[in-house]
Amino acid sequence: MRTTEQKRSRRGCGSRLVLALMGLGVGLVLVEGVCKWLDVRTARQRQKVTQRISRPSDLPGVRFEMIPNIVSVTPNERAEVRINNLGFRGPDVLSEKAEGTFRIAVLGDSIAFGRTYEEAEIFPSLLEANLRHRFPQWGFEVVNAALSGRDTWEEAVVLEHRVLPLDPDLVILQICLNDHVRLEPPDRAAGVGMFGEQPWYTYSSLFRLLDRRVNGFRTAHAAVLRGLGLGYLTGNQFLKTQVVTLAQLSDVSVHWEAWSRELLRIRDLVHGQGAEILFVIFPTSFLMKAGEAETLPELTALTRDHQIPYLDMIEFYGSNTQRFLRDYTHPSLLGHRVAAHAMGGAIVALFAGQVGEP
Repeated sequence: MRTTEQKRSRRGCGSRLVLALMGLGVGLVLVEGVCKWLDVRTARQRQKVTQRISRPSDLPGVRFEMIPNIVSVTPNERAEVRINNLGFRGPDVLSEKAEGTFRIAVLGDSIAFGRTYEEAEIFPSLLEANLRHRFPQWGFEVVNAALSGRDTWEEAVVLEHRVLPLDPDLVILQICLNDHVRLEPPDRAAGVGMFGEQPWYTYSSLFRLLDRRVNGFRTAHAAVLRGLGLGYLTGNQFLKTQVVTLAQLSDVSVHWEAWSRELLRIRDLVHGQGAEILFVIFPTSFLMKAGEAETLPELTALTRDHQIPYLDMIEFYGSNTQRFLRDYTHPSLLGHRVAAHAMGGAIVALFAGQVGEP
């Protein structure tokens, strides 16, 4: 009798445990649903990312590209990013250049892409406005084909497959000192974009809330997921996997031979199209503070030996990092304005008699 009662008691405890677990599961689902609804609503109101705005690229050797026809912000930023019909930042671009249009294409990385600032505040847009003001009789158009994290090898592929078909008159190659390092291609199965953004349905809004609000929860959360063989990176953490270290940044000599060949390949591709090329290099704060006259003497020598038009922004920025840079290499708002003005002057000199009075 006692054994039967014990069995019934155990069955009762088991049933109550199952019901409790079911109730907990239902409760978590409901809480997750509420958190997800609030998360997506807030994202829409503030134009935060609720889906990927970039994706792995199908171009050979190119890691990421922007998804066409999206207007949003990138993770952890507030500036609106408009992606046009071709997958570039800025207004839509006609595949066939209009008559009387002087088309300039900008290849580059985060400096030219400028996700920290509004579109009108970055040098590709400022350059177009500058040239239109100088020469109102010309239809200047600047196509911003840059994207954060790109290296020179990627830019060469984008140039060949996406930019040259647009028949540019001039290609500006924006260079900084991390362009000589090639990064590993992304894990396509991870389902994230260049900035670590994910579709809204692939993450737990409840866990995100707890990660932010409960001290130590994120560490434990990440440890459990890693133990299960699952990755867990925030947008900022993912971005750190897509940038080079300071040691890599400064050791240009290791990659110079391969890098210089790729720079000359870009020159040859542009000239083969009948267009002109302008190299524009941006300095680091370390070089500016050291009072260096040149950002990269090897690059200066390369452009001189091969007669490539070249602009070194350290000549215009000098040693004043606080005015012209917002971090170790990205221009401030003033830095973008000065860069646009310097490029405008270089373009006028380069095309003397072509973009002046007809």
